[in-house]
Amino acid sequence: MPPKKGKGKKKDKGPEEPKTEFDEHTVELLESIIPQMKEQLKDLSMKRNYSQLERDTIDGFRTMTVKEVERLEALSKLRDLELEEIMENQRVELEVYAHKVRHLKYETDVDVTKVRTEADRVVSENHQTYRTKVERAEKGKVAALAELEDMSEIAHDAIATMQIQNEIELKTVREKHATALAAFQETCKLRMKELVENLDVQKRVELQEIEDRKNLHLQVSYQKINIDI
Repeated sequence: MPPKKGKGKKKDKGPEEPKTEFDEHTVELLESIIPQMKEQLKDLSMKRNYSQLERDTIDGFRTMTVKEVERLEALSKLRDLELEEIMENQRVELEVYAHKVRHLKYETDVDVTKVRTEADRVVSENHQTYRTKVERAEKGKVAALAELEDMSEIAHDAIATMQIQNEIELKTVREKHATALAAFQETCKLRMKELVENLDVQKRVELQEIEDRKNLHLQVSYQKINIDI
C-alpha cells in the first residue's frame, strides 16, 4: 500500500471572528426567532417607560411636598412677625397710657398744690371748693389707674390667646407635615418594593428565556449532528 501523501499546510485566513450562539442557527430558525425577539424588545421598552414614568411621578410628588413645607414654614414665620408686631404695638400703647397717667398725676399734684395754697390763703372762704377739687383729682387718678389696669389685663389676655392659637396652628401644621412626609415615605417604599419585585420577575423571565434559547440551540445542534451522522 503506497504511503499517504502529507497534507499541505492550510492557508492563513487571518484572525477568526468570535462565535455567537446564533452561528449554528439555520436561516429558518433565525427568521422564526426574530418576531419573538422583537416582542421581547417591545415589552422591555414598555417596562422601561413605565419605570421612568414612576420615577417622574415620585420626583414630582417630592417636589410638591418640599414646596408645601416651604410655604408652611413661610406662613409660620409670617405669623411670628405678626405676633411680634402686635406685642410691639401693645408695648407702645402701654407706654402711652403710662405717660398719660404720669402726666395726670403731675397735673393732679399741681392741682393739689394749688388747692392747698389757695386753701391756706382762704381756708374759711374756700374750704368746700378745696374739698371738691381734691376729691375730683383723687377720683380721676383712681379711674386712670383702674383703666390702665383693665387695659393691661385685656392686652395680656389677647397676647396669651394669640400665642395659644399660633401654637395650636403651628402644631397642626407640623402634624400635617409629619403625616404627609410619612405617607410620602411609605409610598416611596412601596414603589421601590414594587420596582424591585418587577425587576426580579423580569430578571427571572429573561434568565428563563435565555435558558430556553440555550436548550433550543442545544436541541437544534444535536438534531443537526444526528442528521450529519
